[in-house]
Amino acid sequence: MDTDHRTDKVWVLGIQRKLYQWSKANPDDQWRDMWGWLTDLRVLRHAWQRVASNKGGRTAGVDGMTVGRIRNRSEHRFLVDLQADLRSGAYRPSPARRKLIPKAGKPGQFRPLGIPTIRDRVVQGAAKILLEPIFEAQFWHVSYGFRPGRNTHGALEYIRRAALPQKRDEDTRRNRLPYPWVIEGDIKGCFDNINHHHLLERMRKRIGDRRVVRLVGLFLKAGVLTEDQFLRTDAGTPQGGIISPLLANIALRAVCI
Repeated sequence: MDTDHRTDKVWVLGIQRKLYQWSKANPDDQWRDMWGWLTDLRVLRHAWQRVASNKGGRTAGVDGMTVGRIRNRSEHRFLVDLQADLRSGAYRPSPARRKLIPKAGKPGQFRPLGIPTIRDRVVQGAAKILLEPIFEAQFWHVSYGFRPGRNTHGALEYIRRAALPQKRDEDTRRNRLPYPWVIEGDIKGCFDNINHHHLLERMRKRIGDRRVVRLVGLFLKAGVLTEDQFLRTDAGTPQGGIISPLLANIALRAVCI
């Protein structure tokens, strides 16, 4: 089984490398055929392994299913059935279960966390596997939020280096700072207020496969369930969704360019 997982990983990394290199070389083109890859069992298995290895796999969505319960029944059957639903067009995401998480250092304040079903997490993970390299190739090198291989420490180091004096006076001492200002800001409710139309339009510029764009649209409109009450999601992408950080970066890049 471990050998199968390694084989899947090698194959998936090859596809991601191909997509990244194409995106770098063709920044204005669309990739038109991704559905076959997204619904390939190797991609779904790889996405499942990521979900199953995360401690969040013990947390159930609205259907009550956990990674453990799926394994007890048959993870292979789970993935085969999921593949069949995707290919037949029967797949529909379930609403995310909303849970309020206390904000660190802010007593009495909470942020909403959306908990998708395991089934939806796997499909989101599969979509992210293919979408991420295409958009990663176009993101700015100074962007550090919610990106693979990047973190807060890297952002701080970049700022530290950028703030070092760059110009030398006649005595060869470097004492002129390159930037006279440091600006700190925050996007209030960023994940909650992402415009679905603008986000999907941004995606269509790079993704020509309508089935993939439609799938992302279904994620965005799946809604949330809180205290047995269904709430529509006309804007935003739920915090807690596997694909949400990537979608936020796609949306923010659309605003910046």
